[in-house]
Amino acid sequence: MTGHDHFLEQVTALLPALRAFGRSLCGDPARADDLVQDTVLKAWTNREQFQSGSNLKAWLFTILRNCYYSELRHRKFEIEDPDGVCAGQVAIAPDHDAKLHLRDLSRALQQLPVDPGVCDGAVIRGSGGCLPGGGRHDQEPNCARARPVGRTARR
Repeated sequence: MTGHDHFLEQVTALLPALRAFGRSLCGDPARADDLVQDTVLKAWTNREQFQSGSNLKAWLFTILRNCYYSELRHRKFEIEDPDGVCAGQVAIAPDHDAKLHLRDLSRALQQLPVDPGVCDGAVIRGSGGCLPGGGRHDQEPNCARARPVGRTARR
């Protein structure tokens, strides 16, 4: 029988005691079983660090207790939200939507006519631009501006 087989037999024999200790710590059998599983995994991974002849039960109980304390530390930053209500309230709209809207606006503005005397029915309120359908703000039937190109009105 190898040293690993002997170690595995000793750990297996202590499983009921580990489960009982886990239940006494957390009170929940399912969580206790998870703690025992984590404990056995850590013990098996670090079996070379165990000094033969020392108390395996005390070593495993210490690992289980430390796993429990670590879980408590992590759980204080978590909240239970089975329906996703809290997660839905803290969701933030992605930034890329605003960038896409700005890009679309920029493309649309680039398609506007350059000549200020020509209007394709674009809506430019407050700038003396044209109304939809080709009318001006003063309801003239055409979109030709009264001022020559390059002149601005004083306000």
